[in-house]
Amino acid sequence: MLRKSWMAAAVACCAVALLSAFTTAGSPAGSQAATTAAQTTAASSLPPGTVLGSYPGGNTVDTEIRYSQPGADGYYHINVKATIAQLKKLHVNTYLYLIWHSPTDWSDLNNGFLAAARQAGIKVWVYLVPPSECDPAAWCSDPYQENYVKWAQAIAKLSTEYKNLTGWAIDDFTNAQNSALFTPSYMQQIKQATDAINPNLGLYTTAYYP
Repeated sequence: MLRKSWMAAAVACCAVALLSAFTTAGSPAGSQAATTAAQTTAASSLPPGTVLGSYPGGNTVDTEIRYSQPGADGYYHINVKATIAQLKKLHVNTYLYLIWHSPTDWSDLNNGFLAAARQAGIKVWVYLVPPSECDPAAWCSDPYQENYVKWAQAIAKLSTEYKNLTGWAIDDFTNAQNSALFTPSYMQQIKQATDAINPNLGLYTTAYYP
């Protein structure tokens, strides 16, 4: 079921990417209104429940939208207003919020992004990196890093406050050394931690098949 759900989400992400490419590369000058209308028609023609997703970073075209100047803490925070505006422009209904590039990503999610996404009618999935992409001296999913049971508890608790937080995901689930951690017994711990708080919270994994 997880594999099927994730594949459906990936297809939907591709649909959004195509809509975005049509906007930026296929429209002559002065035809922005026509392009927007075409995007709206395409989005509205999809079956109910379709995930129109957007994911920043990794192998995608661009990374997160951050402020051009660091905050008082020295970090470049997520520009919530600009991000939501871009997601609405793309007709995104589900945003895969990556926690990786800054220690402030989790706090930015809590302190502004989720509320703004809720107001805009956008669902959010928290997107974490696996052990193979976690370097505590550089980039990792902070603050809980490789403790995915704690992540399950924290995300589930947050989802009870923000109903638009409907899932979370782990990247490169079966790659490299990751499968050594994500054993059936460990996944059961994650599931139990989640279900104790919000059994309706989705968990998705990225897996590659030949």
